[in-house]
Amino acid sequence: MLLGDAFAVAGDPAQMIQITQSLLHQLLQLLQHSPGIQRVESQLLLYNAGSIDEPFLAAGFAMYPRLFMEYDLTPHKPAPAFSLPDHIELLTWSGDYYQAAAELIHESYIGHIDARINDQYCSLHGSLRFLHNIVRFPGCGIFDAQASWVLRNKQSGALIGMLLCSRVANDVAHITQLCVTTAYRRQRLGLALLEHCIDHLTRSGFAAITLTVTEANHKAVKLYQDSGFFIRHRFDAMVLDKS
Repeated sequence: MLLGDAFAVAGDPAQMIQITQSLLHQLLQLLQHSPGIQRVESQLLLYNAGSIDEPFLAAGFAMYPRLFMEYDLTPHKPAPAFSLPDHIELLTWSGDYYQAAAELIHESYIGHIDARINDQYCSLHGSLRFLHNIVRFPGCGIFDAQASWVLRNKQSGALIGMLLCSRVANDVAHITQLCVTTAYRRQRLGLALLEHCIDHLTRSGFAAITLTVTEANHKAVKLYQDSGFFIRHRFDAMVLDKS
């Protein structure tokens, strides 16, 4: 079960939080006593981390702080330099990559903290469903194939890295996925994908790039901050697993 968002309108912010918490208490009690529901996931992006924790903690949820980060693009910023080893090629996204991309996502998140937050990462079938949701449905914006790329080993043809982007406003892009297979990490391939994305979107007239990342994923957070992203908002991911 996925709890996507909660909304309340009140003149006073404290009253708004109180209303939201009351609604969440009722909903979470219902979900806990509904037969067949073994897992509940939620990421309420609109609420600051810690502001509505009480109903989730009372229901036994695990909490994972996450960061909403932004990179402001300007035409005057110099394009970052990026390079790839000779045996690796950068290719624009194609629907032909679906199966290989799902396999890449699944392998990349084995034992990763994000697999505790999103159980789709825990299986190949779930990773394929996750990929379809990004590419074919507008839940995270409109998928932009021209601003999405894969890295491929020229010799084996295997996908080893990927960056997927969606358009969430006319001039704002959102990175929905950035991953590199385990065997190719620590070779600055994630940085190369990120720098290529920044360069492409700058030249395409975009004003900003956003993304979300789990706060405890320190290497990823450092990569984004070193690349010029800043923290816009801190929110929580909540998970209840009864299995």
